[in-house]
This record gives sequence, structure tokens and C-alpha cells, in this order.
Amino acid sequence: MALRHLRYFVTIAESAHEQDNALKQGQIDVGFSYLEVDDAKDNLIDTILVRDEPLVAAIPVAHQLANQTTIDLVDIVHERLLLFPKNSPSSMLDTILNYFAIELLQPTQVIEVRELHVALGLVAAGEGITIIPQGLENLQHQQVVYRHFNDRRITCPVMMKTRAFEHAPYVTTLLKILYDWYVQLNIDYYPPPPDLFR
Repeated sequence: MALRHLRYFVTIAESAHEQDNALKQGQIDVGFSYLEVDDAKDNLIDTILVRDEPLVAAIPVAHQLANQTTIDLVDIVHERLLLFPKNSPSSMLDTILNYFAIELLQPTQVIEVRELHVALGLVAAGEGITIIPQGLENLQHQQVVYRHFNDRRITCPVMMKTRAFEHAPYVTTLLKILYDWYVQLNIDYYPPPPDLFR
């Protein structure tokens, strides 16, 4: 089943909160986000855990770690870490710091920034390193390289959100396309809810 058979529009939301509001107001029909915003757990939104996406480090091209093919958390524990989003109930920052804690590591320089593009801009300027989901690697910058972690368990969840009690056929169609795509690319994913395709 090809995606071209669907008629769709893509809207970019600045935050998960904006996306949730757009869903509730009927401005969008489906949303994808990393992590799950705590206060979005209400009876107006259904959330499906789709997969765990590997995290990667965005490193200045002139940094010595750019010469390595893969890295470990210990390699960057004393680097200036530019983490985002700031002032969020459930943020990538918390997820990343938790991975350091699991390894009994304490980053010595953590700077909180509001948005991804700010973090990447600072990385490009040589001001530090950030960590982002692998799916955002296509945000290319000549002064930034991306390096995967040796520990493939360093991931973040990818969530799909829809309006609750509105089981539109296009949602099922979209998910079937998504799962077929994962199978073709040999990407691990969570099985869909058992009653989803009935």
C-alpha cells in the first residue's frame, strides 16, 4: 500500500503541547512526537507507542569525537551538553540525563536550551554537543556530524496520537503503511494494539 493513495497535509508543531491542542481542536487528525507529555494524558487523546528510536550525538565537525564512528556516554560526560527542551513537563533532557545516571555518570556541563534548532546552531558554532533522535539526522549542517552510540538501548519513544473515540479509517490505513515500511526497512517496532485493525 503506497502513501500516495492518501490525501494528506503535513503541519509542523513547535511543541507536543501545540500538537495536542491542534488534535483536540480538529486542526490535525494524527500527530507524531517523541516522548509523551504528562499533562496530555486525558480522555481526549489516544496515544500509541510506535517504536523506540535510537538517540545520536550531534558533534561539531572539528571536534575530536567526530573522527570516531561510534561513541559512548562516557566520551561526552565532561563535554558541554546542550539539551532541550527547557521548562517541559516531560523532556528529552530528563530522558538523556537518566541514561547517564544508569551508567553512574554525572555530566559536568549541562546547558538547557529551548529548541532543537538552537541546540544544533550552538553545536555548529563549536559551543558543545547535543543529543537528538536518529530520525532528525536529516537536519544537515555542514559544521555538524552525527555519531551513534555503541549502546543501542539509548533510545526515546515515538508516539502516535489521535483524537479519542474517533476511529477513522485513515488512521488504520496510516498505521498499516507505517508498520509495512518498518518491516521493509527491518526497523523494530511495538506491535499495534490488538483491536486496532478490527
